[in-house]
Amino acid sequence: MEQRANEHPGIGLAGRMIHTFTAPGRTFAAVRERSAWLDWFAPTLIVVAAQVAYVAAPVPSRSMDAWSDMAPAFLMSAVIPILTLFIAGAVLLLVANSILGGGATYGRMLAVTAYASLVNVAGGIVTGLLSLVTGTRVDIGEVFSIWQVLLAAIGTGVMAGCSTHRALVPVLILWAVWRILLETATALYAPVGR
Repeated sequence: MEQRANEHPGIGLAGRMIHTFTAPGRTFAAVRERSAWLDWFAPTLIVVAAQVAYVAAPVPSRSMDAWSDMAPAFLMSAVIPILTLFIAGAVLLLVANSILGGGATYGRMLAVTAYASLVNVAGGIVTGLLSLVTGTRVDIGEVFSIWQVLLAAIGTGVMAGCSTHRALVPVLILWAVWRILLETATALYAPVGR
């Protein structure tokens, strides 16, 4: 009897998500062996739900007009993680196959990207809790960004069949380029006088 990818012995979908934080090599090895669309869809759904909740959380008692004004923010909080998934998955596929000489598939690299993005949810929870405890806005997002990049490097290395050390350099370079582009775009499109 054939098993589905998310019924992999010892590591189901929930186990893969948990092992992303505790034993990422095990998660990515399971994805390399067998993967399914749920490997990228389920973590992305969690990230999108967390992003939408983050946008809605600060103002629970808004009027209906205020909620309708928030529609673009809700839409962007759902669209950006999905676009990032597909773009980052393609870029990591390029790294895994062209630079590292592996034989990864797009679906598996989507899974790597999606599992690594779960760190954003943990980062949001920790940042929110620290902000509540201290009474001021705490921003430690960079720590979680670095963690996410390290997870992407581990996953890329596993999918390419090489060491994490070998995968880390191109993934870090791409992350640095992404950060520069993001900062530049933010500076160019920020409203004047802000």
